[in-house]
Amino acid sequence: MITDSRCNLHLTSSECFERAVRLPAALKGVKQATGNIQIINSIEDAYLNLAENEGIVRAHKMPYIERIKKRCMAAPEDDVVALTDDSDGNGGEDTKGSKGSWNAALAGVGAALKGVDMIMNGECLNVFCATRPPGHHAGRELHPMKAVSNGFCILNSVACAALYATAPISDGGLGLSRVCVIDIDVHHGNGTQDILCSTYDPRFLYVSMHAGGPDINGMDIEEDGLEQFEHHLAGNSLRGIFPGKCGDYSPHKGVLNIPLGGRVTPHALGTALVTKVTPTVDAFSPELIIISAGFDAHKNDPLNMGGLTAENFGTLTEVICKLAYKCCSGRVLSVLEGGYGVPCCRPQNFSEGRSQGFGPHSQHVKVEKDSSEAKQEASQGKFAELKCLELGSELPPSMTDVISSYALQKRLDKCHEEGFVHCVKEHVSALARCNNVTR
Repeated sequence: MITDSRCNLHLTSSECFERAVRLPAALKGVKQATGNIQIINSIEDAYLNLAENEGIVRAHKMPYIERIKKRCMAAPEDDVVALTDDSDGNGGEDTKGSKGSWNAALAGVGAALKGVDMIMNGECLNVFCATRPPGHHAGRELHPMKAVSNGFCILNSVACAALYATAPISDGGLGLSRVCVIDIDVHHGNGTQDILCSTYDPRFLYVSMHAGGPDINGMDIEEDGLEQFEHHLAGNSLRGIFPGKCGDYSPHKGVLNIPLGGRVTPHALGTALVTKVTPTVDAFSPELIIISAGFDAHKNDPLNMGGLTAENFGTLTEVICKLAYKCCSGRVLSVLEGGYGVPCCRPQNFSEGRSQGFGPHSQHVKVEKDSSEAKQEASQGKFAELKCLELGSELPPSMTDVISSYALQKRLDKCHEEGFVHCVKEHVSALARCNNVTR
């Protein structure tokens, strides 16, 4: 497992599902996993330089790179700003960041590049990169495949890793002929498809199993007071699940998009693996498989778009690893994407309809005014019933975790029983089992 504390420098707003505590939660999941797991807590500066000078340049256009870097560098200290909104202010408001977001995103790319090197050098069979921000919605430039926003993503680590692996040795790459990306996030990875497969390239096969389909018009949100945040949809409820309809079809033989309806179920996923994914990957015969490892199809994820258990994610990982054994001697790189089922990690301490965060940069957040349930429970002093997820030493003392929506807090509270941490645990445990299998 590779991680880097610089990924904690990426700050997001209090209403964002992509919270800083996702990384400490992922590290807890890794440490709970079973098996012989080597943990690398930082990457060398050489990989940061490789990421910035070669990795991201292969994947993203320079105007996009310069725009994102400039916005991060110009952000006031410890302040959160929009990174990808249009010059006229339309779109992209869900993808925000801070001064540290640029180095955080670069560290994520650097971790993926290091992971490829470790695998191809024979140091291990597989690697999990516990990094943030995620990347599979970040394309060559803004609005890849006509998406309305970047969906929390800044730099596309998976695409950078695939391009690095297949770049000629004379150009600083590893010279592989074929790399397969398997995207298990509940959303279609439009950014990855845009970068690797906008036109057919025989080096790449992009496979995505995700919520969506021609008959799907938005998310099935429970009536619990939680707003239907716009970034989950392609602008409005009539245009389908984010990032839009681009995942409903496969434009050429280098892409296998499998929309699984409004809610990803174990049965639908299993059927897709057996009937579509396995034969397609077998025929492609990749030399490396990269997993875009999103866990937001979990049954308790606040997006409410999946029905998978943590054990299902472990099984899914094993299936992919077995495919890798048949095709490429078990070589698998996994990179963290989505998955937001992390309960409150700091006391929310509601008082008189307001909440105070924890840490040096605490802020007050109003309870939703339109939630009668929240008002009633506030008057009864029930807010204290929301317990905090214990992350121990994985949670930096200065890291805040303010969640502005009480309805969201309640939904996340279900994840104490099973959620993001458990998904990561099962995923990494499965990788470790496969890593120890004799070839």
